[in-house]
Amino acid sequence: MPFLKKFWIPFTLLILGAGVACILAPLEQLRVNEHLLGFPDESHQAHGVRPLLVIALCLLPFLASTIYTFASTIDRYLTRQFLRCFSICFLAFLAMLFLMEMQNHADKLNQAALSEIFHFYLIQIPGLLMMIIPYSLMLSLLWCLGNMSKSQEIVSMIQSGRSLSRIMLPFIVAGLFLSLATGVFSYHWAPYAEGYKRSMLKALRGEPNTAAENVGYGDPKLRRLWTVGRFPRHFAKGEPLEHLTVTQTTEAKNISERIVCESATWDKEQSLWLFKNAIHWRYANDAGEPLSIPEATTHDEITRDYTETPWQIIRPGLKPEQLGIPELSSWIQNNPDHPLSFKRAYRTWWHFRWAQPVICLVIVFLAAPLGISFSRRGPGGGVAVAIFLSAIMLFCSEVFPTLGESGHLPPILAAWMTNLIFILVALVLFYRRASGRPIYQTFKKMFPSH
Repeated sequence: MPFLKKFWIPFTLLILGAGVACILAPLEQLRVNEHLLGFPDESHQAHGVRPLLVIALCLLPFLASTIYTFASTIDRYLTRQFLRCFSICFLAFLAMLFLMEMQNHADKLNQAALSEIFHFYLIQIPGLLMMIIPYSLMLSLLWCLGNMSKSQEIVSMIQSGRSLSRIMLPFIVAGLFLSLATGVFSYHWAPYAEGYKRSMLKALRGEPNTAAENVGYGDPKLRRLWTVGRFPRHFAKGEPLEHLTVTQTTEAKNISERIVCESATWDKEQSLWLFKNAIHWRYANDAGEPLSIPEATTHDEITRDYTETPWQIIRPGLKPEQLGIPELSSWIQNNPDHPLSFKRAYRTWWHFRWAQPVICLVIVFLAAPLGISFSRRGPGGGVAVAIFLSAIMLFCSEVFPTLGESGHLPPILAAWMTNLIFILVALVLFYRRASGRPIYQTFKKMFPSH
């Protein structure tokens, strides 16, 4: 039947996507519930979106195939040419990066079990995709458009009445889908993969597997200050915190007591802290009057009904580059009185999580005028310019967030500055290519050979 013949690919992708979503979405919901059990003050709505994003990611191929089915003949042809080039570039980058990872960590992973190695690389997939997709997109567009320009196919399409912007529509749609996919990864999974990778490599080197080190936390209402030397990676499963100091102050901001211990655990059921091998310092008597000489007593164990939880204490010690959008939103909301320098860093990375996926769309507009060539010179000059601009883009994506963290730029501007600069450059290049003006020769004149 013509109907089934036309829609069998979208229908198949819908069935496969729905089946994978039925497996992954409940697992992600289970992880969300476990996370919120440890971090009860975090945004439930922000974390509740995670299973929905998993479902959306599974259904993206179905949506893309449906759009392809209803597209025109030329649009489908352009899409096939692009997908062929993109698949080759993507698989080549993936294999190269995977081999580099294997070579860099082979001596450490040899000591791990096969299940740990599999889990290690499975967790790294979102982070690897975030790194590979933009470069694969740039190279595949240059390759695809260069071949079509060489065979005069672009010129033929323009002579048939299509504008250059209309010819680029399938590539823009592809860039939009890749931006959506990388946006899902950037929401939570790619940052989590980076933190997990660092902690596991530490453990394989024989170093303590820590989630955070030298963390300070203070509650102005309770007038209590915590300093923790080391948070183990699995502190939520009952592993003790190490090298703690808890200082209690009075309303006059004088120290009343201090507990220094080697390790401490928190009883979730009774909401009690158990400090082991502790020294209890008293700086005031029961009436709150300061003592002339502090009193110190040693205890094997000390229990306190402090209301702080380990998850509250660790939050200021979490690095923003290892946090996704839900964690960053909760950190900003729950730490309004934190030092300004820290708030700038977390706000910058929050905006950067939204800005980073849009780079795929920017690359489409940047690569299109550089890959298309109307002259006999070929696309070699455009490729050289693309490599030069890619290097500058990579440099800017590292520099501008640093300027936002240091306060030299507003966080939102620091996160989006790279996209704003290169979308303007792309529009200028696109205008010059559409009007028939040279691009490579213009750049070449800017750097004379003599």
